[in-house]
Amino acid sequence: MYQVFNMGIGMVAIVAEEKAQRAISMLGAKRIGRVERGTGKVRLEF
Repeated sequence: MYQVFNMGIGMVAIVAEEKAQRAISMLGAKRIGRVERGTGKVRLEF
């Protein structure tokens, strides 16, 4: 299915850094990124 359909990310929860580990444990989730202060230019990293 992943090769045919766009399966997307699903539900996303944005939490404070200090609460991230607890949220990951409670939800059985995975960290997919972080929000950082920037310079106004977009940088996409994989």
